Amino acid sequence: MKTMSILFLGLLLLPSLASNVSAQNAGIGLLPKRLLYVVTPGVRDYLQYGGAGILVFDMDDNHKFVRRIETTASTLEKPRNIKGVCANAITNRLYFTTPEKLYCVDLTNEKTVWEVAPANGCDRMSILPDGKTIYVPSFEKDTWNVINAETGKTVTEIETKSGAHNTVVSRDGSRVYMGGLKSPYLFVADTRIQKVVQQVGPFGGSIRPFTVNAARTRAYVCVNELLGFEIGDLTTGKKLHRIEITGFKPGAVKRHGCPSHGIGLTPDEREVWVVDAANEHVHIFDNTVSPPKQTQSIKLREQPGWITFSIDGAFAYPSTGEVINTTTKKIVSLLTDEMGREVHSEKMLEIHKVGTKAINIGDQFGVGRVSVQYQRRPSGEAQAAYAIDLPVLFTPQCYSGPIVGNTADAEKLIRAALHQLNFCFLEPGVQIADHASRPLLKLNFVVASEQIAAMVPGVVLKQFGNDQSPPVSVVVGALPDGAAVGVDAVAVHNRPAKGVMIKKPEAGPGMAKIASTGPRVYISGQAEKGSTPADAAAKTIASLKRTMEWLGCDVKDALQAKCFLTPMSAAGDVRKEFDRAFGPGQLPLVFVEWKSDLPIEIELIANAPPAKANAPAIEFLTPPGMTAPPIYSRVVRVNRGNWIYTSGMHSNSKTADDQVLGIFDELSNILKAANSDFAHLVKATYFVSNDTTSKSLNELRPRFYDPKTPPAASKAMVPSVGRADQGIVIDIIAIEPE
Repeated sequence: MKTMSILFLGLLLLPSLASNVSAQNAGIGLLPKRLLYVVTPGVRDYLQYGGAGILVFDMDDNHKFVRRIETTASTLEKPRNIKGVCANAITNRLYFTTPEKLYCVDLTNEKTVWEVAPANGCDRMSILPDGKTIYVPSFEKDTWNVINAETGKTVTEIETKSGAHNTVVSRDGSRVYMGGLKSPYLFVADTRIQKVVQQVGPFGGSIRPFTVNAARTRAYVCVNELLGFEIGDLTTGKKLHRIEITGFKPGAVKRHGCPSHGIGLTPDEREVWVVDAANEHVHIFDNTVSPPKQTQSIKLREQPGWITFSIDGAFAYPSTGEVINTTTKKIVSLLTDEMGREVHSEKMLEIHKVGTKAINIGDQFGVGRVSVQYQRRPSGEAQAAYAIDLPVLFTPQCYSGPIVGNTADAEKLIRAALHQLNFCFLEPGVQIADHASRPLLKLNFVVASEQIAAMVPGVVLKQFGNDQSPPVSVVVGALPDGAAVGVDAVAVHNRPAKGVMIKKPEAGPGMAKIASTGPRVYISGQAEKGSTPADAAAKTIASLKRTMEWLGCDVKDALQAKCFLTPMSAAGDVRKEFDRAFGPGQLPLVFVEWKSDLPIEIELIANAPPAKANAPAIEFLTPPGMTAPPIYSRVVRVNRGNWIYTSGMHSNSKTADDQVLGIFDELSNILKAANSDFAHLVKATYFVSNDTTSKSLNELRPRFYDPKTPPAASKAMVPSVGRADQGIVIDIIAIEPE
């Protein structure tokens, strides 16, 4: 991932359902309210810029003032200046700091829950994605307090002796970045062990505001006495560039004693915006080139000291209260309170709410949000998707049908299946408009004919575009109820989420499950004999549940099951067996027709219990009573790491041996580009269509796998792999080593 160029932060928005009007007509529920929460006094203790409290603005109504939330801090006779703000959708809480205290506000009733005074005061803090831990810098002292977000109690501290000031938690929650007023180094701590593991720099002066990209490879840093910014390499720990703003001269500043005190990345990471206090401007840099190139400047109404962005990147928010359209670079609104006063604040973030529940949270720091990068073939087809460790959505197989014979109808069938898949990304009470930030990692198609199979890659490219289309797997075979196309997806959820079921039965399949960050297990295909397919399914499911129990997983932890089945007419009976074992409709299912003496084989993905503190990133396991085969693992448990997804890997070679070797050669290049290797493969699914290729695969794959660390795997003989003269396609999941 570290070496791949950033291509796109994809959105799963099918054209027929992209508008709010379409969503309302579909009867899908309440449209989320997009609100901007601004905490004041957010420029020192100046009450003239909006008074004291939490001011709420409606982002969908020209940022109109909605209400003022009073807190125990705002009702003081002399309110203290606000130092930082953060929030979390899982806990439905917002937090802010003054120089002395950390406050917790319940977003349900908007009442103050508690206030605490950590040792040595507070500054600008950041929270883990799971909402459990807040990293609160002391007030320009030696340490950061690690605080339990539920109770406010200090758990431990991290010492840097750097004049603690600003804090950013990485998008995946694995690192916390700490900048101090007394050091030219950016300190990096591992959130598992709460210890500093890296220093980045030295930079050209003491560190002021900074931000980081989602992939944890770059830091963009303001430093004392620089009108501009510097860039650090978070992989090597070295400073890369010093970039000075051109066309403007440094001058006197009212606050912070720093010419540029505020920097942010647009969520797509294509631009860097940096403030200029003396000249009352914000300057924009093209971040698609290295080093970034200055392109434009925007005049503001006062001296800015901060900048951040809306989650979708549509708006920029400097601390001077302008709302800037990031496409046109025009000021489209000005924040004012209920008395018509200008609202200025360096402490604001976006919150999406349905009723009283927050469902999505922005960030005060303007961090990068590109969670997926793609590697592509010259044709534009994606070879691989690289994803930071965020919650992942697994969908059921969604269908269209029946089978038809002409090309135009075949394309309609593919699009119809994708249309059904779209409903799987809905949450209760949330409309289609809230699909932003769910880039696809892979699409898996099963289709009823070679003709449809040949069209799938082109339709996907057309549907999602050359930048956002994901890796695609296609095999040919029968589907339940005579459907012509079946498709399931894996997508980054891209916001904090619990492992919960999502159901929208009135809108289509409407069911998916979210894999929370943290440990996940991949169980190889298991197969038991039975007198009927249903009997075999029941026995195989029972075996899978025993494996899950041994792993410490409950049935509710299961995320998706893939069933290799013959005959496909038994799919209804198999569904009933899953309903008995996991609860009606509680597990997303995928069906693939296979040719075998066994009626069914099932592979399973599940969330796993927390890992031990010293556990490796990946574990290869064998349940009791089972043997450990040399070419695949019974179970692979992933405790942490960024993800690498490939689908539909194939080779155009003629012979079976060359096809297998060509695929593994391609896989080797993909892993190398992502700084991974064959020892970090997690899951493999091999689709073969003839005995010759199956034999070649069995003979050749041991060359590439350490017998102690092969991936979990299933091999399925299918009617066709959907490519002329080809006998094999492979799907692989791997992780990026630490």
